[in-house]
Amino acid sequence: QPGFGVTRELSAVDDVEEGPYGLRFQDGMASVSMGDTEIKKRYASWLAALCAALSLTASPLPADDSPPPRPEYNLDIDLWPGASRADVTQRVTWTNPGTAPTSELVFQVVPNNKLSPEMIASGERTIESLRLKPEQCIDYEGRRFRLHGLQLDTQTDQETVTVLTGPSRLRAYWSRQHDTHLHVKLPAPVAPGETVSVHLRYSVYLPQVMGRLGQYKGVTNLLNWHPVLAVYRDDSWRPVPYVPWHQPWHNEAADYEVRLRTPAGFSTVTGGHVTARRQLNDGRLESDIRGTGQRDFTIITSQRFRELKGMAGETPVRIQFLPEHESHARVALKAAIDSIKLYTQWFGPYPYQEFELSESFFGWNGNESSGVVMIDSRIFALPDYAARYVEHLVSHEVCHQWWYSAVGTDGFHEPWMDEGLVTWFTRVRMEDRYGANPELLDLPGYGIFQFPNVDYYSLVHSGYSTLQARGGSGKVLQNLNEIGNLHKLFFLVYDRGARVTGMIQQRMGRENFFKFMRHVYQKYKFRILTAEAFFTELQDYTGEDWAPFIEQWLLGDGSTDWSVEDVNVDLTVSGYRTEARIRQNEQITESVEVGFTFADGSRRMTMVSDLQNTDGNAVIRKTSDNDWLVTVVSSSEPTQVTVDPRAILVDSKPANNSWATETTVRVSPVYTPADESDLLTPWEQPGIVGGFGVDGEGRIGFRATVLSGARYRISPFLSYTSATSGRNADYLSAGIEGTVFNFPSPNWQLRATYEAALLSTVANDPGQQAKFALRRVLSYTTSVIYPDLSYIDFYTRFGDNLFPDNDGNVPAPGVQSYGDVRAFGIDYHLDTQMPYWDPDRGLRVDANYEHGFHANGGNATYNRVSGQLGVVQRLSDMPGWLSETKLAARLSGGYGWSENGEHFRFGGPGRFRGRNALATEGNAFWLSSLEWRFPMSGDIDFEVLDNTAAFSRLDGALFYDVGRSYLMNSPQGQTDHAIGAGVYWQIPLLSFVDNLTIRTEYGYSMTNDTGVFWFGLYRAF
Repeated sequence: QPGFGVTRELSAVDDVEEGPYGLRFQDGMASVSMGDTEIKKRYASWLAALCAALSLTASPLPADDSPPPRPEYNLDIDLWPGASRADVTQRVTWTNPGTAPTSELVFQVVPNNKLSPEMIASGERTIESLRLKPEQCIDYEGRRFRLHGLQLDTQTDQETVTVLTGPSRLRAYWSRQHDTHLHVKLPAPVAPGETVSVHLRYSVYLPQVMGRLGQYKGVTNLLNWHPVLAVYRDDSWRPVPYVPWHQPWHNEAADYEVRLRTPAGFSTVTGGHVTARRQLNDGRLESDIRGTGQRDFTIITSQRFRELKGMAGETPVRIQFLPEHESHARVALKAAIDSIKLYTQWFGPYPYQEFELSESFFGWNGNESSGVVMIDSRIFALPDYAARYVEHLVSHEVCHQWWYSAVGTDGFHEPWMDEGLVTWFTRVRMEDRYGANPELLDLPGYGIFQFPNVDYYSLVHSGYSTLQARGGSGKVLQNLNEIGNLHKLFFLVYDRGARVTGMIQQRMGRENFFKFMRHVYQKYKFRILTAEAFFTELQDYTGEDWAPFIEQWLLGDGSTDWSVEDVNVDLTVSGYRTEARIRQNEQITESVEVGFTFADGSRRMTMVSDLQNTDGNAVIRKTSDNDWLVTVVSSSEPTQVTVDPRAILVDSKPANNSWATETTVRVSPVYTPADESDLLTPWEQPGIVGGFGVDGEGRIGFRATVLSGARYRISPFLSYTSATSGRNADYLSAGIEGTVFNFPSPNWQLRATYEAALLSTVANDPGQQAKFALRRVLSYTTSVIYPDLSYIDFYTRFGDNLFPDNDGNVPAPGVQSYGDVRAFGIDYHLDTQMPYWDPDRGLRVDANYEHGFHANGGNATYNRVSGQLGVVQRLSDMPGWLSETKLAARLSGGYGWSENGEHFRFGGPGRFRGRNALATEGNAFWLSSLEWRFPMSGDIDFEVLDNTAAFSRLDGALFYDVGRSYLMNSPQGQTDHAIGAGVYWQIPLLSFVDNLTIRTEYGYSMTNDTGVFWFGLYRAF
């Protein structure tokens, strides 16, 4: 078909025909690849039926119902890592489980995908948020699958296989709508209960990228790589669209017999059990591998791997890792063993003969396959003090062996069915082991002197809280196309979805809930569990009506809001009588725990539902539609009362859940912007942090911050400000800045700054500046340090000077140097450059208009307008090393009136780099720059402080600036030309948490014979 790279080769071999857009209908139902509209119709009809009465039209599986025969895959594989290719002969045997014959087979072939421009654009931003460059992860070429032969097995020795009459060479076509769907026409229909076997001969070519399919730094990955039969239900094939940013897998459990040949010296993980190995005459290693009930067959291999082994009961556990990461490999081994033992107790036996975990290069943190877990190399490269996070991730991925692999799910239509469950089970495991809301970093500290840390609730719950605060919402039960992107999937499915699972546990009680999950596991092992079947089982198990719960929490996007309104404590003869008045303020009233903490360290929990009762721990009385009074008597005085103390509910305002405000106070040994990030501050809890270090503006000195998550931030400082791209002079200052987020409405910010220059490079007299702004954020950054990508600021400012520091230059006669400034203005910023720490494409736009006016002593009226456009583009089409270089250009200018005013500084690190910022001030300027950026090193990976930071790469640049400044609309000297060079260090923080670029530049003015060194963060434009 036009645009599909495999068509020519297919048609030459197998008479491939073109299908009618890949769409067929059988019994009124789309039987091959449904479009979004059809998917939504089917899904909506199912949801409507589910909510209507929850008698639920589909019954659970009968207890004695035996599963249909599993598909069988026989793979004969020659893997050539040096040639970046796998040559495969595959036999597939399938039995029709339906009630009507079918005349075709439908395969899902992920390597045949070619990303659309829209998917590439979305994927690039996603990869950037993972702190990787897009070209490291994205296969821009695609079409890595080549089918050489396709025929019917007519000479099988299996008695169960039906030998169809007709030609053995089969006709096939690719779906036009979904290029991963391969339709194979059979010469005759396969009747219900009959079995058919087909042979495929093909090659898979490996791109040089990290990810599911590719090679990176000597590691070869093949995940979801071979043709897999789509699920066959209700007499029709149900292939799912391929979504590269998550795991849309919907596969039947299958049995595998594999013969794999790899070069000598390679260590390989496959997921199946190796039954035999032999060395061939050509030196290669041949392995016979068997897998039972697997959803996929994975291969990860490298010459660099080392190995650790252990046992989880009777299950062998094997860890494959790179030699520089043995420390966390040992953490992973212990976590895997402990998790397998625990999940066996919770759900049932581990489903496979052995378990393997491999370090690899993925870009995202972890990935599960049947019998195999992959952990990204950057996770294993984390500092040793982050071992608890490694344990968290490994235990999450291991849990998928029960929920995804043994019990199959529909990862495209219902990602909650595995991710929502597994995320909750992982949290239960971590809290059982380390207590409620444990910290994930084992950092040294004494008293209030503590490094920033990550508490567990911030890790797993801050995403949905941020989505809510920014006015976002969404349902848990949606397909991946409806969710739209990876971050929203995390917010809705992993975060909200996990808490929905927790609410089910809270309603049932932990012991009963895990007993139910064990029942579900035993019943659906090697089957596929849908949300419909899950809630059918839940209703039958509990005898309760779960329809309102489903409608509110899975099909709706609402929340609850429990608050502690008032607490009264009286000392009586029986002890301390505590009355807590609690209220539910949102649209959904979900049962909630109320926790009491007492001065002697004891705690008491009670459950509040819509009924008034006495549960033995407390007397509970409903006083109005939304108010309850909870009374306890204790021998010790209460110190805290909290609703939802374990943060299970989807609560829109967790900050009002406690009676006494608990504020954390910390002095950071080295203060950085990370100290103020949501991830590294207590979840939904006010805190105070201070210390000596550097802030996000590049100021070096003392800073303290009063903050509360994503609600507000207030920071006084005493700092030295160096010249950066945003500051054009050096000075010592004191001040305070604050931000109220999502005020007065979502995605707006109220911002205020006051700063007094105590000592500058031009005068000892202080200059004072104050600015108040209302910001509308159009596009957020994912970085801890880098500013938001797009916004509009409406501001007013007051100051002793037009510029941030005191202006010691004496103006010429008739020239206005503005002081006592009173002004209002508007700023616009747009940044599409990516990746932000070292962009190789995109543009940056800045525009400003400001009006100065007379007020409260302000002594000037003026207007000024300025703008700058910067673009960068990698020279990808150039040969060799030149393809890694980039060209960047900029055009900037400004004009102010009255024309005798000094409105702009011409020089500086963000302007003309060959002049000092104070050298030239005028009412207008223009400036143009051309910059060639090039790599000066490969990957350095020099770690500092156990990889808390690392020098990963060194880049250089040669630049040319040209421009002119004007005063009173007359040129201030000749057009100035500057040449210069820069050196740029790329520094990952905590392996993958953020990326920083530190720049050092020298610019030389050829016109004025002056040179200036500049230091700062990121690039000048």
